Amino acid sequence: MDLISIIVNVYNGQDYIKKCLDSIINQTYKNIEIIIVNDGSTDKTLDILNEYKDKRIKIITTKNQGLSLSRNIGIDNSTGKFLYFVDVDDFIENDTIEYLYNLQKKYNSKITLCDSLNIYDYNFKNKKIEEKITEETSKEMIKKILLAIGTIEQKIISTICQI
Repeated sequence: MDLISIIVNVYNGQDYIKKCLDSIINQTYKNIEIIIVNDGSTDKTLDILNEYKDKRIKIITTKNQGLSLSRNIGIDNSTGKFLYFVDVDDFIENDTIEYLYNLQKKYNSKITLCDSLNIYDYNFKNKKIEEKITEETSKEMIKKILLAIGTIEQKIISTICQI
């Protein structure tokens, strides 16, 4: 089992960090490191993070630099073969990492992605989602990722990337 680095960037995320971090800690795929980049939070985020005693968690506190730079700090401090990014106001299903890892192994892909669900309250039902597997060239994949960035508020893509 390969080590997967899960990077969480947080700025003033005291209202979300527990649900986010608990969803990562409870993954069925256990060979993970959790790198949390506290990007200059001024609320109780760091206090909440320090309550966790899981040895897989590494907390890095920086001055506020924004998402891109703090993600780069997370990448620079990762030791896993794969990267996975989670935003602080998101949570992931318990089998997300295992599912994406198994897809990567099955298809020997460099990037494995899945769509996310937008949840505005907790009165929702899971819909059966049909699995759709596509193979893309590097150029096609980059184009799709860049196009998705333009609609990122409408649709967030969960990704596991081989480094």
